[in-house]
Amino acid sequence: MFDEGVSRWILRLAPLLVVLGWWSATALATGAPGDPKEAFRKQDVAWAKQINLRRSDLPTGVKWTAYGTGGTGGGGSGGNDVGCPGVRSDNSDLTLTGRALSPFFIDTNRQYVIVSAVWILKTQAQAKKFNDRLAHPIARCGPGLMKSHIGAIKGARLVFFGPHPIAGTSQQWSSFRLVISLPVQGRRMKSFVDFVLGQHGRATAWLLLHGAPTPIPTDVEAGFVRLMAGQMAHPPG
Repeated sequence: MFDEGVSRWILRLAPLLVVLGWWSATALATGAPGDPKEAFRKQDVAWAKQINLRRSDLPTGVKWTAYGTGGTGGGGSGGNDVGCPGVRSDNSDLTLTGRALSPFFIDTNRQYVIVSAVWILKTQAQAKKFNDRLAHPIARCGPGLMKSHIGAIKGARLVFFGPHPIAGTSQQWSSFRLVISLPVQGRRMKSFVDFVLGQHGRATAWLLLHGAPTPIPTDVEAGFVRLMAGQMAHPPG
């Protein structure tokens, strides 16, 4: 019965985690008044979709269900700029030429949630700026942001938020782990959420990887990074 309680919590938590992860990545770095300009190119939109994780990239031996997220990845956060002192939130100097958001995948046992997003920028220098503007404020202001949002979930407690190195990934990738304690049928269960950000060439990628009551194994996470980095290294001709 405890497993059934876990499943119910994951179903309740999964959409919030996707929103929280996506918003934490974009709201801290893309706020009013300066969302990136958009000049989409068909080949770059296709490239962004190619970089994103697909069902065939996920671990075998597990049945996955894909839930739609709209696919385009949305825009900036507009008026939802939460602010992070000393961090630039105006990205109007950047131009997006492609963007895509994967479905979010949940396994049959409702233990894991996986979703990815990709932005293609006009130049490599712009992509590096965009990635830095995502990663730096999460490191600096993320704990306060997470505490505020987790506090809105009845019975949830913030256990940890901080850097989570993934062995075998390059310096262009950074990762943060959120650990939440949840009440499940009179017991406490830990929920692990990893936010992974990376950049190569003109592409910037984001991953949200959730596991409960145990995290997604680090070697699996590293495999996802290698898959996406490999696609990021091959822009359209």
